[in-house]
Amino acid sequence: MEVKKTALLVFTRTAANEAKHKNLLGEGSSRNQNFVIAKQLIEKTKGIASQSGLDVIVCNDFNQKGETFGQRLSNAIADSFARGYDSVIAIGSDTPALNVSHINEAVKSLQNQNVVLGPSTDGGVYLIGMHQNAFCPNSFENLPWLTGLVHK
Repeated sequence: MEVKKTALLVFTRTAANEAKHKNLLGEGSSRNQNFVIAKQLIEKTKGIASQSGLDVIVCNDFNQKGETFGQRLSNAIADSFARGYDSVIAIGSDTPALNVSHINEAVKSLQNQNVVLGPSTDGGVYLIGMHQNAFCPNSFENLPWLTGLVHK
């Protein structure tokens, strides 16, 4: 199998599911309003991903496998490696300030590092990049996902 360089994994929910689980506009907003925002964020993220020049893999509710967030993300990354990529950069759709330069920076960093994290202000991460040889699925899925402790 031919080894491909880097895949960009857009890991997201569908807009309907995102609106169901997240209140994107704060108290008093409707699910329909949240749906509109979620859809815009997902489309914006896909647009940025396509501008990166990398092969883009979109993984949403329809093709995610696993019970927990960690399992679903770990499986999506493992599936990307199974497609022949030697490194994967994963991003979500809930980072409105994300731009192509963040992705380009991660690609550049992966030339000298096995793992790259884009830290967010809440202690989580907005971007995860890694080489296949640094990926340990069991450890990865058991990180304290959806908390402020992921980057610590």
